[in-house]
Amino acid sequence: MRGLERAGLVSRTVTPTVPPCVDSALTALGEERMEPIAMLATWALRRREAVKQAHAAYDAREEPPAPREPR
Repeated sequence: MRGLERAGLVSRTVTPTVPPCVDSALTALGEERMEPIAMLATWALRRREAVKQAHAAYDAREEPPAPREPR
């Protein structure tokens, strides 16, 4: 959470009680970031069958792929 706060995506409010109470909320920047995340989630849901088929095709290969050269 602190990383998200540091990035300006989340705001945290600590109430000094016992135990401490911490409230978190998305900032305007965090809200803005939700749009592309939602688009990716929608794509993933729509394409899950294609990914499942790709997994099956990959797993059905007789030979493993050749190792990649390091960059």
